[in-house]
Amino acid sequence: MGDLELLVRPGTAVAFRVQLAAAGFAPLPRHPGLWTDGELAFDLHEELLNAARIRTRRFAGWMDPGEVWADRHLSHVEGAELRVMGPEDTAPYTAVHALRHSFGCLTWLVHLQLLLWAGLDWGRLKEKARRYNLVRPLVYGLLFLGRAGGWLPDPAEVLLERTPVRPGKARLLGRIYGNRLGGEWGDGLWAYSIPSLCRRCWFLLETCFPQPKVLLQVFPRLPALLFPWPTPCACSSQWGAGAGSCAGS
Repeated sequence: MGDLELLVRPGTAVAFRVQLAAAGFAPLPRHPGLWTDGELAFDLHEELLNAARIRTRRFAGWMDPGEVWADRHLSHVEGAELRVMGPEDTAPYTAVHALRHSFGCLTWLVHLQLLLWAGLDWGRLKEKARRYNLVRPLVYGLLFLGRAGGWLPDPAEVLLERTPVRPGKARLLGRIYGNRLGGEWGDGLWAYSIPSLCRRCWFLLETCFPQPKVLLQVFPRLPALLFPWPTPCACSSQWGAGAGSCAGS
């Protein structure tokens, strides 16, 4: 684990940073959202899909931070009471997060399975996923879970039947499944959620060739004078070894 990602209520980020500074934390020079005290690091977010870094992600999907905060609920973890994301928000978020990283971590599938076991309001889940434009990532996550031997409830099976995956996307999904640790094809599959071909190409272009300020966050130890020269490397790592996946975190 590299850091703890925290969703900060909209409009309170400044006050939250003041509290972190009072507790001995400071932001990294190239990454103003990443605060550390030398041992523990917090990555602060005001929205879930990190569209501040890759702006065209809003074309592929968007989760309204105000609604996510309004729908949170109380939970108990190891004796502590805290508010967490509602399950109907957590499920599509988990699926799209896993997709963006080509399902390279088993944790996301386990989390999705636990959500299914706990029970979901499928009517609300599907309604939210449609408004957020995250139906396809949710379907891909369920397909991956089923292929890995997970349990899918009847509503999940119905959703899969009513949302068939076309042959081209199925081949790409199969490639991701067969090589989860060797590539970063998830964003390419997510791009199909964008109806407009022009916006889809714009999304892929910005994803493969992030802005220099984004690369400076992804590769913090490289001298700033080398930028924007490493930009083509981001493309090869995004679609190859996966080193560029941090740009999408």
